[in-house]
Formats: sequence, C-alpha cells, structure tokens
Amino acid sequence: VTLDGKNGTWKGSGSGDAASFVYAAKWVPAPNSLIVQQFRRPVYASLAHGMDQPNTSPGTPPLLPRVALERRAMEVRTLRAALLAGRPDGLINKADLYAQVTIGNQTFVEATQQGRDEIQPAWLSVGFVPETEAVIPVRYEMFDEAGPLKLPVTIDVGPRAGLTFATFKLAVRGHALAGDLNGVHDAKTNAAILRGGGGDQYPASVTLYVTVRELQTHSAP
Repeated sequence: VTLDGKNGTWKGSGSGDAASFVYAAKWVPAPNSLIVQQFRRPVYASLAHGMDQPNTSPGTPPLLPRVALERRAMEVRTLRAALLAGRPDGLINKADLYAQVTIGNQTFVEATQQGRDEIQPAWLSVGFVPETEAVIPVRYEMFDEAGPLKLPVTIDVGPRAGLTFATFKLAVRGHALAGDLNGVHDAKTNAAILRGGGGDQYPASVTLYVTVRELQTHSAP
C-alpha cells in the first residue's frame, strides 16, 4: 500500500496498490520462518518481559544460550525480468510481476512491481538450508498479480513445453546448477537467463544467479 509517498510499504518498492493488499491474507496463516521460530521460543520472550507494563524500569538482561542453527544461507537473486510476448490484461495495462521462489521446502514471494513489463528489481530470496544437505532443489515461478478480475495469472519462465515454472538443483560444493539451469551461475558477473518457451502463454525471461554461503559465528564482545 502506498503511504507517505512510498510506493510499496507492505511488500517492498514498486508494490504499492491498495486493491492488491487483500492478497496479504494468504500469508497470515503461513508457517513462520526459521528465524521467527527462534525468536518466538519462550527463552527469547524473556527479553521482552515486563516491557508491556507502564513505568517499568529495565532490569538485567537474561543470559541466553547460543543459537545453533546448523544451516547455510542459500540465495536466489533476480536481477531482471521481462515479458517476451502478450499481456494478461490485454494491450492496455502493463504487467504487475512478482516471483515465487521455493528453496528446499521454504517458499518466498517477492515484491510485486506495479505497472511494468520489464523490471530490474534485484529480488533476493534467502533460504536457510541444513548444512548436511549437499544438493538443494529450487523451484522458480512468476505471476502477474493484476490479471483479469484482479486474479493472478501465471507467467511462463519454464523452458520446457507445458511447464510454466523452472526447477533446478544447486550443488553446495562448487555451486553448479543442474536441471532447467546448468553450470555455475553464482554471481552477477556470471548470471543465468531463464526463458519461457514451448508455446505456453505469456512467456518471460529472467536473469538470476544462485549461491550458498556459510553462516559465520561471532563471539559476544
């Protein structure tokens, strides 16, 4: 929603559209992320104990155990997306594109870019994957948020006929991709291009790269 001149307060820059805010309802019951789960555990609730009471002086903060996530951070960064042919709204309205990226078993919905057929959003999905897994699956999908009757329309980013999404796997060691994307594409300088094809409606191209990083442990000062 647009507030105080900011286009996209609830879902990021470019997503300001009051009518589409109703889609937020589908994320409310969604499972919490790993980070949210950590901070909602009772031990972390002790940090805020008494803060909801008036005239309460802060006490000595409790000692908290170190969080052992045992995870790696996997990144799927979208640098550019563009429709190649057709618009779900016909020839009048430009597209309102957004991506849906599934890393392992975590799904991320990126900020809608309102009224543009070609965008450079630098979307970034970060999934925390178990450090014991050597190969991580990814599913990449794209939609137009404001299709006919304000219903999302699928945009084709899959290179295979009959499939509008792309799937590939990242090998943690070496960062090689296999599937609908192949080879090492782990930085802006060697980004890959997904291109919808096979005769499916509303094809688009997507420029992206995929990498994985070790989480660093820092000692308290």
